Amino acid sequence: MNKAATQMSNDLRRENQKVKLNLIPYKEEICLVEFLNRDTAGMYQKEADRAYGESCLHTMVSNFRQHGIYFARRPNPITHRHGGKATYTRYWLIDETAVQRAIFRVNKLRSQRGLEPLRGLPPYSIYSQAA
Repeated sequence: MNKAATQMSNDLRRENQKVKLNLIPYKEEICLVEFLNRDTAGMYQKEADRAYGESCLHTMVSNFRQHGIYFARRPNPITHRHGGKATYTRYWLIDETAVQRAIFRVNKLRSQRGLEPLRGLPPYSIYSQAA
């Protein structure tokens, strides 16, 4: 009899852990939402690191190609605190199609976590059409 009670307790614990895991957004989702929020200003590595702890933005951007999400890019020279120069690459969603695909991907990831699609997205020109 104790075994049955223990089994039920373990099953409940697993279910509670599963719910908590579903509330944690995927890194891919966080990255795309950040790009969507930044509009055509986009971001470069240091901004991504500050925003959500991204350590390899160029890899994330490259991986999005397999979902048909493409980015424009340009050099972004900065002067670091010791006066030297460094050049990062600034990325932003290349066009309306990339924005639509990014929104679709975010909403697909959200649905995998059991969440509703995003509503009230920032005023990107196609957002009113996608929602």
